[in-house]
Amino acid sequence: MNHLPDKSVAENQFGNALAAGQGHVTGEAELYQLRSKSATLSLLFGIFASVGFIFIIFMALAPLAIVLGWHGLRVIRRYPEEYSGAGFAKLGLALGLISLVGGSTFHTAVYLTEVREGYERITFYADLKNKVEKPTDRAKELDGKKVFLKGYVRPGLRRDGLTEFLMVGDFGDCCFGGSPNLSEIVYIKMPPDQTTQYDFMLRKIHGTFRLNQQLQKSDRIANDVAGYIYQIDADYYN
Repeated sequence: MNHLPDKSVAENQFGNALAAGQGHVTGEAELYQLRSKSATLSLLFGIFASVGFIFIIFMALAPLAIVLGWHGLRVIRRYPEEYSGAGFAKLGLALGLISLVGGSTFHTAVYLTEVREGYERITFYADLKNKVEKPTDRAKELDGKKVFLKGYVRPGLRRDGLTEFLMVGDFGDCCFGGSPNLSEIVYIKMPPDQTTQYDFMLRKIHGTFRLNQQLQKSDRIANDVAGYIYQIDADYYN
């Protein structure tokens, strides 16, 4: 009796072993394939840029997401066996474009429609902020006029149920322990029967601007600032 294995069987066994070996090698190659850093950063920046619809400062990350996404796709296409992450790059690129185009359109529309008739838009940096702790000439001109001002609630002695608060124009001063000078603070007196609370959201105030000739105490609101010289008696708050 012939005990030697059939030739076709042997060939099949050899083929199966070879295929298994190739699969193992392929798996190792995939295991050591690197994800593009540009693609990963593009997705990360794209996610943060999408927050720009709420906090406009984050829109500055949109161009980075676009550039890094494009660069990541270029590298992956040029070296497909060495780098992965095309999905990350495409998603980051898309989020960057949406945030840049959509966010810009959204904030432009808001800017053009947010000021009520009869009120004048003013800003901390153009109209109120001074190098010394004194009112600006522009602030003196605004005394008694109807104005519109945007800013952030500065943390004080209370966190909610606020009928009055100090507003600052800088996100860092409101939320990360900044120390603004007198010309960077505006006391806001809320409209009757309305209250607010401390958080990171931007506030929009319509009201009458007051220039106090003497420093007003802020000890009932905050104990870490000397006081305030600017004031707005709010008519509308949002």
